[in-house]
Amino acid sequence: MYLLHKGLTERDEFCSVVLETIVDTALARCGHATFHSRFPSQNLPKDRPLDFVVELGGTLWGGEDKNFREWIYPDSWEVWYVISKCCEIGAVPLLITRKLAYVTFLFFGKCGMVGYQTHFQYFHPIVAPELERVKAVDGLGYKDLRFTLEPDALMIRMFGSTLPRIGPDFTNRFAARKALLLQYADREGLADRHLPPHRRRVIFSAAWKNIVGGTFSTHVT
Repeated sequence: MYLLHKGLTERDEFCSVVLETIVDTALARCGHATFHSRFPSQNLPKDRPLDFVVELGGTLWGGEDKNFREWIYPDSWEVWYVISKCCEIGAVPLLITRKLAYVTFLFFGKCGMVGYQTHFQYFHPIVAPELERVKAVDGLGYKDLRFTLEPDALMIRMFGSTLPRIGPDFTNRFAARKALLLQYADREGLADRHLPPHRRRVIFSAAWKNIVGGTFSTHVT
């Protein structure tokens, strides 16, 4: 069952594209979105895609959807890749995923990035019969699997009211930290998924100290 779940997770049409479709639909329904680019049609360079770039209440947001089972931490390349792309286009970064660690939210608040937890991992309804076994208690117990292409009311509300409300504040936070973020994302390599883990730990520790303050280990122990 583990291999079944993993295999379907790696099939874009059954997993990653599903969350992208849900987010795209929520944006279209929120009533405030002016798209600059969107899934599946991009207006950005092909080597630096974002799932969407959208204006909400006067704030430009650069969004990335990660339909991961794993929790995302602030030193991950996925976080810094979004930061790098948003520094390039002048948009506030937004990461949408199943779960974000507490320290990730702490880091986002300091640097002007927004994280939204779906609390579910989404799959295409066509694979529901296979994955129902994975959800079962006597299976893997992944009760938070959802089989749908439809957004819930909370996601629509996030785009329709929350992001327009906090947009100006996060624009200022991101602008104030942009030079440091760009340094660590691009020049120091945190946005590079192939950066060796020991180098990532050293560079991220310095980034945390300069952006958040103190040592990262203090907040995770």
